[in-house]
Amino acid sequence: MPTFTQRFMSLPTLLCAGALLAGCSHAPTVNGAPPSSGPKPPTCPQPPGGTQGDSVRFDSVRDRGELDYGDQVTGHVTLAPDHHLWIVTYAPAAGRWFTLGGLPDQQNGSWTSMPLYLGDGSGADNGHYFCLAALVVSPDGDREMGQAEHVGWFTQLPAATAHVITVRLRHGERKTTNPAEPPTCPQPPGGTPGDSVAFTSVHDGSPIDYGDRVTGRVALATGHHLWIMAYGPVVRLWFVFGDIPTPTNGMWTSMPIELGDGSGDDNGRYFCLGAFVLDPSTDADFRRRQSAAGNEAVSLTQLPPATAHIIVVQLRHGERSPVNR
Repeated sequence: MPTFTQRFMSLPTLLCAGALLAGCSHAPTVNGAPPSSGPKPPTCPQPPGGTQGDSVRFDSVRDRGELDYGDQVTGHVTLAPDHHLWIVTYAPAAGRWFTLGGLPDQQNGSWTSMPLYLGDGSGADNGHYFCLAALVVSPDGDREMGQAEHVGWFTQLPAATAHVITVRLRHGERKTTNPAEPPTCPQPPGGTPGDSVAFTSVHDGSPIDYGDRVTGRVALATGHHLWIMAYGPVVRLWFVFGDIPTPTNGMWTSMPIELGDGSGDDNGRYFCLGAFVLDPSTDADFRRRQSAAGNEAVSLTQLPPATAHIIVVQLRHGERSPVNR
Protein backbone atom coordinates (compact mmCIF):
# COMPACT_ATOMS: atom_id res chain seq x y z
CA MET A 1 0.00 0.00 0.00
CA PRO A 2 1.54 3.39 -0.93
CA THR A 3 2.49 5.51 2.05
CA PHE A 4 0.69 8.76 2.73
CA THR A 5 3.49 11.02 1.57
CA GLN A 6 4.43 8.74 -1.33
CA ARG A 7 0.90 9.22 -2.54
CA PHE A 8 1.29 12.95 -2.95
CA MET A 9 4.93 13.90 -2.53
CA SER A 10 6.97 11.40 -4.55
CA LEU A 11 5.01 11.58 -7.79
CA PRO A 12 6.70 13.73 -10.42
CA THR A 13 3.73 15.96 -11.10
CA LEU A 14 0.80 17.18 -9.03
CA LEU A 15 -1.66 19.14 -11.13
CA CYS A 16 -4.80 19.18 -9.01
CA ALA A 17 -6.56 20.01 -5.79
CA GLY A 18 -8.49 16.75 -5.96
CA ALA A 19 -6.30 14.12 -7.72
CA LEU A 20 -2.75 12.80 -8.01
CA LEU A 21 -1.21 12.96 -11.45
CA ALA A 22 2.15 11.78 -12.66
CA GLY A 23 4.37 12.77 -15.56
CA CYS A 24 2.27 15.52 -17.03
CA SER A 25 3.81 18.90 -16.43
CA HIS A 26 7.35 18.65 -17.70
CA ALA A 27 8.22 20.03 -21.11
CA PRO A 28 9.53 17.59 -23.71
CA THR A 29 13.28 17.35 -24.06
CA VAL A 30 15.65 17.21 -27.02
CA ASN A 31 18.47 14.70 -26.49
CA GLY A 32 17.77 14.93 -22.78
CA ALA A 33 17.88 18.74 -22.64
CA PRO A 34 15.04 21.28 -22.65
CA PRO A 35 14.36 22.98 -25.98
CA SER A 36 16.75 25.88 -26.37
CA SER A 37 13.99 28.28 -27.27
CA GLY A 38 12.28 27.67 -23.94
CA PRO A 39 8.63 26.79 -23.28
CA LYS A 40 6.10 28.15 -25.73
CA PRO A 41 2.40 28.83 -25.09
CA PRO A 42 0.33 25.87 -26.27
CA THR A 43 -2.77 25.92 -28.43
CA CYS A 44 -5.45 24.99 -25.94
CA PRO A 45 -8.16 22.49 -26.95
CA GLN A 46 -11.69 23.84 -26.94
CA PRO A 47 -14.87 22.00 -25.90
CA PRO A 48 -17.99 21.48 -28.01
CA GLY A 49 -20.47 24.30 -27.43
CA GLY A 50 -22.55 24.39 -24.29
CA THR A 51 -26.05 25.57 -23.42
CA GLN A 52 -27.42 28.95 -24.41
CA GLY A 53 -27.80 31.07 -21.29
CA ASP A 54 -24.68 29.76 -19.56
CA SER A 55 -21.67 32.06 -19.30
CA VAL A 56 -18.36 31.94 -17.45
CA ARG A 57 -15.16 33.96 -17.31
CA PHE A 58 -11.96 34.37 -15.35
CA ASP A 59 -11.57 37.76 -13.67
CA SER A 60 -8.33 37.58 -11.68
CA VAL A 61 -6.16 36.05 -14.42
CA ARG A 62 -6.05 36.75 -18.15
CA ASP A 63 -4.79 34.79 -21.13
CA ARG A 64 -0.96 34.54 -20.97
CA GLY A 65 -1.21 35.59 -17.33
CA GLU A 66 1.01 34.17 -14.59
CA LEU A 67 0.19 32.01 -11.58
CA ASP A 68 2.14 30.75 -8.60
CA TYR A 69 1.89 27.25 -7.16
CA GLY A 70 -1.28 26.99 -5.07
CA ASP A 71 -2.84 30.27 -6.26
CA GLN A 72 -6.60 30.60 -6.32
CA VAL A 73 -8.39 32.41 -9.13
CA THR A 74 -11.74 34.17 -9.30
CA GLY A 75 -14.36 34.74 -11.95
CA HIS A 76 -18.02 35.18 -12.73
CA VAL A 77 -20.60 32.64 -13.89
CA THR A 78 -24.22 32.40 -15.01
CA LEU A 79 -25.68 28.90 -14.67
CA ALA A 80 -28.77 27.38 -16.25
CA PRO A 81 -30.82 25.25 -13.82
CA ASP A 82 -28.91 22.15 -12.60
CA HIS A 83 -25.72 23.17 -14.42
CA HIS A 84 -22.37 23.09 -12.65
CA LEU A 85 -18.98 24.78 -12.74
CA TRP A 86 -15.71 22.82 -13.00
CA ILE A 87 -12.07 23.96 -13.14
CA VAL A 88 -9.66 21.86 -15.21
CA THR A 89 -6.13 22.18 -16.56
CA TYR A 90 -4.36 20.83 -19.63
CA ALA A 91 -0.74 19.67 -19.60
CA PRO A 92 0.64 19.98 -23.15
CA ALA A 93 3.51 17.52 -22.55
CA ALA A 94 1.06 14.81 -21.49
CA GLY A 95 -1.71 15.70 -23.93
CA ARG A 96 -4.26 15.27 -21.17
CA TRP A 97 -6.76 17.29 -19.19
CA PHE A 98 -6.78 17.00 -15.41
CA THR A 99 -9.63 17.83 -13.06
CA LEU A 100 -8.80 20.44 -10.46
CA GLY A 101 -12.26 20.18 -8.99
CA GLY A 102 -15.88 21.16 -9.21
CA LEU A 103 -17.76 23.91 -7.38
CA PRO A 104 -21.01 22.00 -6.76
CA ASP A 105 -22.65 24.66 -4.59
CA GLN A 106 -21.80 27.56 -6.89
CA GLN A 107 -24.63 29.97 -7.65
CA ASN A 108 -24.86 32.72 -10.25
CA GLY A 109 -22.31 35.44 -9.65
CA SER A 110 -18.72 35.56 -8.47
CA TRP A 111 -16.72 32.39 -7.80
CA THR A 112 -13.38 31.48 -6.24
CA SER A 113 -11.46 28.38 -7.23
CA MET A 114 -9.73 25.79 -5.11
CA PRO A 115 -5.90 26.13 -4.85
CA LEU A 116 -4.39 25.36 -8.25
CA TYR A 117 -1.36 23.10 -7.99
CA LEU A 118 0.51 23.26 -11.29
CA GLY A 119 3.83 21.48 -11.60
CA ASP A 120 5.56 19.23 -9.10
CA GLY A 121 6.11 21.84 -6.41
CA SER A 122 9.89 21.86 -6.84
CA GLY A 123 10.15 24.90 -9.09
CA ALA A 124 11.41 22.80 -12.02
CA ASP A 125 8.31 23.82 -13.99
CA ASN A 126 8.85 27.56 -13.57
CA GLY A 127 8.18 29.28 -16.86
CA HIS A 128 6.15 26.44 -18.34
CA TYR A 129 2.67 26.99 -19.75
CA PHE A 130 -0.57 25.23 -18.97
CA CYS A 131 -4.12 25.62 -20.24
CA LEU A 132 -6.66 26.57 -17.57
CA ALA A 133 -10.38 26.22 -18.21
CA ALA A 134 -13.58 27.08 -16.38
CA LEU A 135 -16.38 24.84 -17.69
CA VAL A 136 -20.13 25.11 -17.22
CA VAL A 137 -21.63 21.70 -17.91
CA SER A 138 -25.08 20.15 -18.04
CA PRO A 139 -26.11 17.36 -15.64
CA ASP A 140 -24.79 14.81 -18.16
CA GLY A 141 -21.51 16.69 -18.43
CA ASP A 142 -21.34 16.93 -14.64
CA ARG A 143 -21.57 13.14 -14.42
CA GLU A 144 -18.80 12.83 -17.04
CA MET A 145 -16.61 15.17 -15.04
CA GLY A 146 -17.31 13.23 -11.84
CA GLN A 147 -16.16 10.04 -13.55
CA ALA A 148 -13.04 11.81 -14.85
CA GLU A 149 -12.31 13.05 -11.33
CA HIS A 150 -12.26 9.46 -10.10
CA VAL A 151 -9.63 8.59 -12.73
CA GLY A 152 -7.84 11.92 -12.43
CA TRP A 153 -7.42 12.75 -16.11
CA PHE A 154 -9.24 12.71 -19.44
CA THR A 155 -8.45 13.44 -23.08
CA GLN A 156 -11.55 15.18 -24.43
CA LEU A 157 -13.58 17.99 -22.95
CA PRO A 158 -17.33 17.48 -22.58
CA ALA A 159 -19.79 19.83 -24.22
CA ALA A 160 -19.54 23.00 -22.16
CA THR A 161 -19.71 26.76 -22.07
CA ALA A 162 -16.11 27.56 -21.30
CA HIS A 163 -13.42 30.15 -20.81
CA VAL A 164 -10.08 28.58 -21.74
CA ILE A 165 -6.85 30.51 -21.24
CA THR A 166 -3.11 29.87 -21.24
CA VAL A 167 -1.27 30.56 -18.00
CA ARG A 168 2.45 30.57 -17.21
CA LEU A 169 3.72 29.07 -13.98
CA ARG A 170 5.80 31.80 -12.38
CA HIS A 171 6.81 30.45 -8.97
CA GLY A 172 6.26 26.70 -8.87
CA GLU A 173 7.91 26.07 -5.53
CA ARG A 174 5.61 24.43 -3.02
CA LYS A 175 5.02 26.72 -0.07
CA THR A 176 6.41 24.83 2.88
CA THR A 177 4.82 24.95 6.29
CA ASN A 178 6.60 25.38 9.59
CA PRO A 179 6.69 21.95 11.26
CA ALA A 180 6.42 23.69 14.62
CA GLU A 181 3.07 25.26 13.74
CA PRO A 182 0.02 22.97 13.87
CA PRO A 183 -2.36 23.55 10.94
CA THR A 184 -5.98 24.56 11.10
CA CYS A 185 -7.84 21.44 10.02
CA PRO A 186 -10.77 21.77 7.58
CA GLN A 187 -14.12 20.65 8.93
CA PRO A 188 -16.95 18.87 7.07
CA PRO A 189 -20.57 19.97 6.84
CA GLY A 190 -22.64 18.42 9.63
CA GLY A 191 -23.61 14.77 9.55
CA THR A 192 -26.61 12.75 10.69
CA PRO A 193 -28.12 13.09 14.18
CA GLY A 194 -27.45 9.89 16.10
CA ASP A 195 -23.97 9.32 14.67
CA SER A 196 -20.99 9.92 16.92
CA VAL A 197 -17.27 9.15 16.68
CA ALA A 198 -14.16 9.88 18.73
CA PHE A 199 -10.53 8.88 18.95
CA THR A 200 -9.57 7.28 22.27
CA SER A 201 -5.87 6.43 21.90
CA VAL A 202 -4.80 9.83 20.53
CA HIS A 203 -5.91 13.37 21.18
CA ASP A 204 -5.35 16.76 19.60
CA GLY A 205 -1.61 17.38 19.49
CA SER A 206 -0.62 13.74 20.11
CA PRO A 207 2.62 12.36 18.68
CA ILE A 208 2.26 9.43 16.29
CA ASP A 209 4.83 7.09 14.74
CA TYR A 210 4.89 5.76 11.19
CA GLY A 211 2.48 2.83 10.87
CA ASP A 212 0.80 3.29 14.26
CA ARG A 213 -2.77 2.11 14.64
CA VAL A 214 -5.25 4.26 16.51
CA THR A 215 -8.42 3.33 18.34
CA GLY A 216 -11.74 4.96 19.06
CA ARG A 217 -15.43 4.51 19.67
CA VAL A 218 -18.36 5.09 17.34
CA ALA A 219 -22.15 4.98 17.18
CA LEU A 220 -23.50 4.40 13.68
CA ALA A 221 -26.97 5.02 12.28
CA THR A 222 -28.31 2.19 10.13
CA GLY A 223 -26.30 1.79 6.94
CA HIS A 224 -23.63 4.29 7.94
CA HIS A 225 -19.90 3.53 7.80
CA LEU A 226 -16.68 4.71 9.42
CA TRP A 227 -13.76 5.99 7.29
CA ILE A 228 -10.30 7.26 8.21
CA MET A 229 -8.60 10.10 6.32
CA ALA A 230 -5.59 12.37 6.78
CA TYR A 231 -4.93 15.89 5.57
CA GLY A 232 -1.64 17.16 4.17
CA PRO A 233 -1.37 20.89 4.92
CA VAL A 234 1.31 21.43 2.26
CA VAL A 235 -0.90 20.26 -0.61
CA ARG A 236 -4.21 21.06 1.14
CA LEU A 237 -5.72 17.71 0.24
CA TRP A 238 -7.46 14.98 2.22
CA PHE A 239 -6.28 11.44 1.52
CA VAL A 240 -8.45 8.40 2.15
CA PHE A 241 -6.89 5.55 4.15
CA GLY A 242 -9.98 3.35 4.04
CA ASP A 243 -13.05 2.20 5.89
CA ILE A 244 -13.28 0.38 9.21
CA PRO A 245 -15.40 -2.81 9.22
CA THR A 246 -18.43 -2.67 11.47
CA PRO A 247 -16.98 -2.04 14.93
CA THR A 248 -17.59 -4.47 17.81
CA ASN A 249 -19.43 -2.97 20.77
CA GLY A 250 -18.80 0.50 19.38
CA MET A 251 -14.98 0.21 19.62
CA TRP A 252 -12.73 0.28 16.56
CA THR A 253 -9.07 -0.04 15.59
CA SER A 254 -7.67 1.60 12.46
CA MET A 255 -5.44 0.34 9.72
CA PRO A 256 -1.73 1.35 10.02
CA ILE A 257 -1.54 5.13 9.71
CA GLU A 258 1.44 5.73 7.40
CA LEU A 259 2.25 9.44 7.46
CA GLY A 260 5.34 10.67 5.64
CA ASP A 261 7.52 8.80 3.19
CA GLY A 262 9.01 6.36 5.68
CA SER A 263 12.45 7.98 5.59
CA GLY A 264 12.12 10.14 8.67
CA ASP A 265 12.38 13.38 6.69
CA ASP A 266 8.89 14.35 7.89
CA ASN A 267 9.68 13.91 11.58
CA GLY A 268 8.14 16.77 13.53
CA ARG A 269 5.58 17.67 10.88
CA TYR A 270 1.90 17.99 11.69
CA PHE A 271 -1.00 16.33 9.89
CA CYS A 272 -4.73 16.35 10.42
CA LEU A 273 -6.22 12.94 11.19
CA GLY A 274 -9.94 12.40 10.93
CA ALA A 275 -12.52 9.69 11.65
CA PHE A 276 -15.66 10.24 9.56
CA VAL A 277 -19.10 8.63 9.71
CA LEU A 278 -20.56 8.65 6.18
CA ASP A 279 -24.13 8.06 5.06
CA PRO A 280 -24.87 5.22 2.60
CA SER A 281 -24.70 7.35 -0.57
CA THR A 282 -21.39 8.98 0.39
CA ASP A 283 -20.00 5.61 1.47
CA ALA A 284 -20.92 4.17 -1.93
CA ASP A 285 -19.26 7.14 -3.66
CA PHE A 286 -16.04 6.59 -1.69
CA ARG A 287 -16.03 2.90 -2.63
CA ARG A 288 -16.48 3.79 -6.32
CA ARG A 289 -13.58 6.25 -6.05
CA GLN A 290 -11.34 3.62 -4.48
CA SER A 291 -12.26 1.05 -7.12
CA ALA A 292 -11.56 3.50 -9.94
CA ALA A 293 -8.25 4.60 -8.40
CA GLY A 294 -6.84 1.07 -8.08
CA ASN A 295 -3.52 1.27 -6.26
CA GLU A 296 -3.45 5.07 -6.39
CA ALA A 297 -4.57 7.23 -3.51
CA VAL A 298 -8.00 8.82 -3.41
CA SER A 299 -7.74 12.51 -2.57
CA LEU A 300 -10.36 15.17 -1.84
CA THR A 301 -10.32 18.94 -1.90
CA GLN A 302 -13.59 19.23 0.00
CA LEU A 303 -15.03 17.05 2.72
CA PRO A 304 -18.53 15.58 2.30
CA PRO A 305 -21.18 15.98 4.99
CA ALA A 306 -20.16 13.76 7.89
CA THR A 307 -20.11 13.35 11.62
CA ALA A 308 -16.40 13.57 12.36
CA HIS A 309 -13.65 13.80 14.94
CA ILE A 310 -10.63 15.61 13.49
CA ILE A 311 -7.42 16.13 15.42
CA VAL A 312 -3.89 17.40 14.76
CA VAL A 313 -1.15 14.79 15.18
CA GLN A 314 2.61 15.25 15.03
CA LEU A 315 4.76 12.67 13.28
CA ARG A 316 7.35 11.69 15.86
CA HIS A 317 9.25 8.75 14.33
CA GLY A 318 8.59 8.67 10.60
CA GLU A 319 11.08 5.94 9.75
CA ARG A 320 9.50 2.89 8.15
CA SER A 321 10.32 -0.24 10.17
CA PRO A 322 12.04 -3.10 8.31
CA VAL A 323 8.96 -5.27 8.58
CA ASN A 324 7.00 -2.65 6.59
CA ARG A 325 9.56 -2.16 3.83
